[in-house]
Amino acid sequence: MLDKLFSKSLFGVRSTCILLLFSTITILPVYAQDFTVQPDTTEVEIGYIKLTSEVDSFYVVINRDFKNPRFFEFADSDSLQLQAGINHLRIIKPYHFDIVMNTKVFTDSTRWLGINPRRFADYERGKYLSSFPRLHWGGKYLIRSDHDTELSVGDSLISTGHLLFDSPGSYRLKGYSGTGEEFSKNIELSDDRLFEVVDFYFRPERRWANLLSVIPGGAQFYKREPYKAVVALALLGSVSGLALNQELNLRSSIREYNELSLAYITISEPVRVLEIGDEMDREVQNQKRFARNRNWLLIGASAIYVLNIFDGRRVPRMGFREEIDLDPYLDFEYGNIGGGVQVRRRF
Repeated sequence: MLDKLFSKSLFGVRSTCILLLFSTITILPVYAQDFTVQPDTTEVEIGYIKLTSEVDSFYVVINRDFKNPRFFEFADSDSLQLQAGINHLRIIKPYHFDIVMNTKVFTDSTRWLGINPRRFADYERGKYLSSFPRLHWGGKYLIRSDHDTELSVGDSLISTGHLLFDSPGSYRLKGYSGTGEEFSKNIELSDDRLFEVVDFYFRPERRWANLLSVIPGGAQFYKREPYKAVVALALLGSVSGLALNQELNLRSSIREYNELSLAYITISEPVRVLEIGDEMDREVQNQKRFARNRNWLLIGASAIYVLNIFDGRRVPRMGFREEIDLDPYLDFEYGNIGGGVQVRRRF
């Protein structure tokens, strides 16, 4: 009896396994067909633009992609292959104003566009209205610093000597000078400028140090020598204050002498006349002493002021800033597009 029941159960299990296996084999092709990736047969519609111009050798930035400009050595010799639809074009040529336009490209057709870039009449004023510096130096924002200054944003080292940005925004810029000092400032890079240069130097400029040296302590503060600036201000202020005090005492003594002189000629009492005469003699001696002290103090103040000027023009420990004879907006013969900043220095 038990054997029969066991046989029937075993037969049922075998039947169930066979049924499951058959169902799996049947379903697998269906799921395989559902997960098959169908190729994208959508084709991009293409059109062409040819540019005619009275000038040669210019760049075309397509749809604001400054990383991949198209260079035209000769007009009419090449064409732009663009996706059909509205495209944004910027024609860029050094020392010329940009030409910006939106143009519609039609599928499988060529459109001719005439352009005529205008050259700067005033280079100093027109240089800010060209995007060519951005192409030449490889970024929209150029941060300039001393050649041995390490520049960083946050805690990440970016570059030494110069730094290039492409994105506008607020940044905390830090510098580490060649002499080990750290300095920083907040900068705001707007999207309004085609190209912008920001100076971020640690070394002082000789010209400004010479100009500020006429202000007591001014050049020292500018050269990052605050202790010397405080000493210069304290000494000059103290000596000048003492000289002023002696001058005030001298004037007071003169007034006293004048009053005694008036009394001397109006009083008839002999004893009082003798007393007034002695007081007048003392005031004369006081005037000589006050004038002498004032003069020596003024000489001392003048000496301190002259020393302040000489010290203000003295080369600081980190040295003066190297004079860079380069205008990034106009001088393009010292570097290549995307090749970084190359400068010439005058020593």
